[in-house]
Amino acid sequence: MSESSKIRVGAAFWIVGILLLLWNIYGCFLYIMEMTMSDAEYAKLYGDVMAELRPTTPKWVPAFFAIAVWSGLLASLLLLLRKRWAVPVFILSMIGIVISMSWGIVNADMRAAAGTMGIVMPIIVGGIGLFQIWWSRRQSALGRLS
Repeated sequence: MSESSKIRVGAAFWIVGILLLLWNIYGCFLYIMEMTMSDAEYAKLYGDVMAELRPTTPKWVPAFFAIAVWSGLLASLLLLLRKRWAVPVFILSMIGIVISMSWGIVNADMRAAAGTMGIVMPIIVGGIGLFQIWWSRRQSALGRLS
């Protein structure tokens, strides 16, 4: 039995871990939804202007969106399994977040079409991404991950 599996963790570890897992499941759901919805469904959900910009989105944006959400899900599972690999996988997820969201921030047309949410969502998602890295590093430093 590894040393970290002998170290007891409190309720906060499990509560935060489960919340992070749910957050990342939701991210995967949004990814699947966005990748599979028709242009008409996209326009209904995000508006006509966003739908007109959808075909101009570079292929690397959804690729890094996939990296962000699927590695976030994997990292959450690793955290709950108390594995040290959660830390670098959360970092990979954060890299995916930054790169995938950069297009919407630097592209003037996309930024104008998204409005306030085009800035608010990257801040929220990025903030949670940073929290995931901090939390997993803290758990590792406390010897709770092996």
